[in-house]
Amino acid sequence: MKTTWRMGTEIKGLLSLAASPDGRWLAWGEKSGKIGWLPLAGNPPVPEEWGRSSGWVRVIARSPDASRIAAGDEVGALWLWDLKGGSRDPLRWSGHRGPVHALAFSPHGSVLASAGEDGWVRLWRLPEGVLLRRLRGGPGVLRGLAFSPEGSLLAAGGHDRHIRIWRIPEGRLLRVLKGHEERIHALAFSPDGRVLASGDHGGWLHLWAMPEGKLKHRLLALRGPLFALAFSPDGSQLVTGGRDPSEPLRLWRWEGESLRSVPLPGVPAAPVLALSFHPSGSLLGAGGAEGWIGWWELSGKDPAWAVRLEAHAGWVRGLAFEAEGGGWISGGEDRKILRWTPVSPLHVRTLEAHTDWVRALAFSPDGGLLASGGDDNRIYLWRIPEGERVGTLEGHADWLRALAFSPDGRYLASGGDDRAIRLWRIPEGTLTAVLEGHTSDVRALAFSRDGAWLASGGDDSTVRLWSIPDGTLRQARQGHPTGIRALAFSPDGRWLISGDEAGELRRWPLPEEAEPQILSPSREKAVKALAFSGDGQELWAGWGDGEIWILRTREGALQGQHRIRTEDPVALVLLPDEGRWIAACSDGELEIGGA
Repeated sequence: MKTTWRMGTEIKGLLSLAASPDGRWLAWGEKSGKIGWLPLAGNPPVPEEWGRSSGWVRVIARSPDASRIAAGDEVGALWLWDLKGGSRDPLRWSGHRGPVHALAFSPHGSVLASAGEDGWVRLWRLPEGVLLRRLRGGPGVLRGLAFSPEGSLLAAGGHDRHIRIWRIPEGRLLRVLKGHEERIHALAFSPDGRVLASGDHGGWLHLWAMPEGKLKHRLLALRGPLFALAFSPDGSQLVTGGRDPSEPLRLWRWEGESLRSVPLPGVPAAPVLALSFHPSGSLLGAGGAEGWIGWWELSGKDPAWAVRLEAHAGWVRGLAFEAEGGGWISGGEDRKILRWTPVSPLHVRTLEAHTDWVRALAFSPDGGLLASGGDDNRIYLWRIPEGERVGTLEGHADWLRALAFSPDGRYLASGGDDRAIRLWRIPEGTLTAVLEGHTSDVRALAFSRDGAWLASGGDDSTVRLWSIPDGTLRQARQGHPTGIRALAFSPDGRWLISGDEAGELRRWPLPEEAEPQILSPSREKAVKALAFSGDGQELWAGWGDGEIWILRTREGALQGQHRIRTEDPVALVLLPDEGRWIAACSDGELEIGGA
């Protein structure tokens, strides 16, 4: 199963993007001059199917000791997995007449409470799934259910707008909390048991002092129905999710006795129906409409990173992290229950030296160096993974727009708006040649696999071939109707591929100066990236309209197409050998997709 995932950088001005040749590192540059980078180990999370219900999966819950996962579905069935036992075969039994909307484990995990469309709360003894007690939740549907941390209280709420509190285990009704004017969708106790939070269809969040049940606070958390809420494990944070055209997912932090809203980056404009905190409290997971699942790292002062992927074919209605170091379980309207591989926080590093826009980035072949250039006319060299600046290259008289390392890592080529290409010896940073001939901005550079040739292209619509290391101009090829934006040599050195601003793609035979083959005519959007597979059998080409073509190198015939979900990417990286791409949007969002 291939997935597309997105990462938010909190940068509102992405300009450039680069991945190391082995796919281990990803770097991006932005308008402020900052460079962000992080390790990109492995592939996007890929789930395995753990179950398939006969109706929508409505809710998923994890026991406090992380030993069990429970799910409830559209037809009233309950599912129970023993995670410590390691079995993929769940215990399954019929629990309700109609959909199950809410589940809650007792603190010790020995009892599972369920509630739903039939208006009853049922208590089940685990692990057998034997019915212990039924509690009448009032008229109408029940959607919220929560045990107090010590297990002596159970709260339930639903369409009658009231919250009922029972003493457990005897099931004696203690009180009924009134105050909501809309039907209740969600309930949660704080970890210390002193607060019960409830959310309703009007977006109102109520906080009740427990055990007395006195209403402490009432605030409008969302401008629409509040479907889900959860406290962080330490109780310092509360998250609300629902339907809101501007902020369907909100994080709240305590300031004394009041709550302060903290923005979460990268939240799609779609309803949120499921929430789960990682046991460590460092990650927040959410799922919602259109099948997406996202998680946010909360270990810093502000949520600094977001990842979201397209997980289910329908709305995600259930989500639960497993034990610390484990993965998570999700379920939704596609009737699938999926188990996902563990999630690790993505530790972003920031490199700061440039004083203006960063327009060009390039990794050395071994991924040990990152070169950056931009509107301050300087090139900086950074050691990866330490992030230490190890060199500054000066000589360009205008903006830098293109950088490329030679295959052996001994040379770095740079070009930009001063129309000259400079060749630098690495790691010394010595200028060895200045290649002149372009009559307009240089926008693309590429070395041949053997390092003997450097190709350059730019706004003068010409492709130039230079011998390395002396920098002698060998050929100047013309024919593109607009400026060149991307170049790539085939691994065997027989072909040079060029793409221009109008979207035209050409294949030039080497070394003879024969007429090129037009692989793609003009298509209004620029060619953003070109890359060959390691064996040279495939050429990947990406355009600004989101199309990615996979061409057979020998014939130039199209053998596959994919579409980037990011609209009009400002930068694109293609990784044919890994079967994926990385696209950058100007608003700071990165998309990692797989073929």
